[in-house]
Amino acid sequence: MKGWNYRIIKHIERNKLHEKNKEVIPEFYVWYNLHEVFYGEDDGICCISSDPINAHGETVEELRSDIDMMLIAFEKPVLDYNELLDNLENG
Repeated sequence: MKGWNYRIIKHIERNKLHEKNKEVIPEFYVWYNLHEVFYGEDDGICCISSDPINAHGETVEELRSDIDMMLIAFEKPVLDYNELLDNLENG
């Protein structure tokens, strides 16, 4: 692996309750979260964390550094979780 960073990932999930009450319940849930994204030698994405990431550190300074790295994710394009999974499984 060449490196990693945090990225904002868009999640879209079908709402199973939508069929019972289409007028009130939306068909899809959409939410955003931070994930770790890992890059291969060709700079392409080779894997992502399956679960969203929380800021952490063994000291306050390490926590601040982690949060600073997370803030950089807001400067990059949002990635689509389902597209990433398709690409990783098929490519």
